Amino acid sequence: MRLAVDLHSHSGYAGGVGQISLEAVSRTMKWKGIDVFGSGDCLFPSRTRELKSKLEETDEGLFSLSNDKSKFLLQTEVIFSTKLAHKKNKTIAHHIILFPDFAAIKKMQILMEKWKMKNTIGRPFITSNSQTELIDQLYQIAAIDPYLEIIPAHIMTPDGIFGSKNDLDELKEFYGAFLFKINAIETGLSADPKMRKIFPILLSLPSSLIAIATVLL
Repeated sequence: MRLAVDLHSHSGYAGGVGQISLEAVSRTMKWKGIDVFGSGDCLFPSRTRELKSKLEETDEGLFSLSNDKSKFLLQTEVIFSTKLAHKKNKTIAHHIILFPDFAAIKKMQILMEKWKMKNTIGRPFITSNSQTELIDQLYQIAAIDPYLEIIPAHIMTPDGIFGSKNDLDELKEFYGAFLFKINAIETGLSADPKMRKIFPILLSLPSSLIAIATVLL
């Protein structure tokens, strides 16, 4: 089955985004032919409550408004910040996290509380002081649910892994041993799709896995 999906979105709780209702999003999805849309900012408590009150699970891991066929997937953007040993400044990279259900969101919120991370904006920061600490955080998040996905966001834009702010050559520089858990990437709207041909080298991953990633995104 081939689907048109948009899995990176935001709500009014994220800076620079207007107050857009789920109902309005659903109407626009039908006009544009989008089958599945990311909910945006699902970790933010007010947004979590809004999503729980309006959406009901209609397929495994997919949610809809009452009497509506548009499908939503629970999603947020999270910014990871860490100090890599070979870099002078902290490396900051944006990520998409996809959740299978509200129980997984709750577990992530509890993790953030344990780590003393603020959850006061639509796209929260998760900070660490070393790659070892970062990898541990990523593994703990991934352990929440086997269907949870952590996806490097807009990797070819300034705030992405390969962005001008980071000066990284390979994903392994950031993710280390966690790299094999990365199943997909988002290139970014301003990225040149032709650049994807070099991803097998940059990512240090099998070309077959990159093909899956580019189909998904």
